[in-house]
Amino acid sequence: MPDDVGDVEQLKKRLADHHAEIDTAQPGSKEYTTLASAVLQDTQTLLQREEQLVAQAQESKRMAAARVIRRTGVLAAGGLLVLGVVAGIGWVPRGWLFLIIPLLAAVTFVALSEAGWPYQGQQQRTFTVWVFMAAAAATAVLSAGVVSTWWSIAVIAVVSVTFVTYLTAGIPPESAHSDEG
Repeated sequence: MPDDVGDVEQLKKRLADHHAEIDTAQPGSKEYTTLASAVLQDTQTLLQREEQLVAQAQESKRMAAARVIRRTGVLAAGGLLVLGVVAGIGWVPRGWLFLIIPLLAAVTFVALSEAGWPYQGQQQRTFTVWVFMAAAAATAVLSAGVVSTWWSIAVIAVVSVTFVTYLTAGIPPESAHSDEG
């Protein structure tokens, strides 16, 4: 069974050849009926192959974006893990663990769950993981005391809104609010 662009082109050529032959055949003859059947079969096969190629292209895009999301999530989780160890040791106040642990859990969830999501909404999920990475960096800066700890409220707000957005990304609007799932 053909499954690449070259085979689709070959099917198109064969379809054109059958079409040219059918023009010379006498309508109603056995040859005409056979050629018409071949044209219909080739057309159906061609449409199926083209649909398969489109699906394969979308799947490869989805997988590439999923790899970016997973790798970015793993990088952010690694930074948060180091920051959690630093807070656990006591180099920064342990109170930062209240921000680090939920953020680490959210980033880990995002990184590990991406493989099962559909292509729809993937841009939003990619943006979400980048926001989580920025939040991890902001948490590191905040815990080091470089800026006022009041900024931690902004980090918590951004992470909360982004995580809710992540959970609803890719879900069609009618099923996002229904109980049927």
